[in-house]
Amino acid sequence: FSMLSRELIEKNVNIVLQMPSLFDKVEQCLTTGDLVAASAILENTASFRVYFESVFKRIKLEIPYDGKDITVAANMLGIDLFRSIVLSYFIFLKSPKTYRVFNLKIIDLIEFNSKILSDWVRIINTFDDKFRVYLPFASYSLACLIICEKLFSMYPYPVSDIVLYSDVSYNKILQKRYGFSLWEIVLKAMNMEQNSLSEDDRKMLYYFKILLSYEASRPEFYEFGIDKILDVSVHADMQSIIFIKKAIQK
Repeated sequence: FSMLSRELIEKNVNIVLQMPSLFDKVEQCLTTGDLVAASAILENTASFRVYFESVFKRIKLEIPYDGKDITVAANMLGIDLFRSIVLSYFIFLKSPKTYRVFNLKIIDLIEFNSKILSDWVRIINTFDDKFRVYLPFASYSLACLIICEKLFSMYPYPVSDIVLYSDVSYNKILQKRYGFSLWEIVLKAMNMEQNSLSEDDRKMLYYFKILLSYEASRPEFYEFGIDKILDVSVHADMQSIIFIKKAIQK
């Protein structure tokens, strides 16, 4: 592990979280509620079109539509979900083309990401408007997977064996050796501090971890070993689990 350092970890985190000026332009339009202008900025970006259509068709909407016209599709999704997709797209651009550490293909990542994005929006919708600030959790969790892959691809063999045959996760290894948790990525991106989280912050992080744990245990995603990456095995109370299940079935 000598090659990896706290400094190198933080450098990787900053690279993945850094947003290009194009994102800022889109964000300005979305802040003023101008979905048409926001879509217009992105519709000529071929990679965004491909990503957006791919995510769009995996988000279970009642209305059948192919997502080809980004403006129409964005209006159907609403500003919150569209913003989450845009944010996750710019993070997704930092993803390695192939995954060596985790049992993931790029298409699996899109699949998992779409599920998390759309289900988290459903959960957030059951709360007051002030809770919309927690929507980016879903997009930033993608950054955790990408950064974890980047860090551990330097040491794929010894570590994967340790993780496979013990109850140690990649996150626990980072915590023990470098005093760094992958959840710090989400908090940093959201301008939150672990030691000064409000009651609402804690509650929403708790719900988000339950959602990740729930999605990670689905048969189609189980192979990824998300639980081995992020430590999402939260000891959730039954009431919270029922609440999450109900929210995402709406």
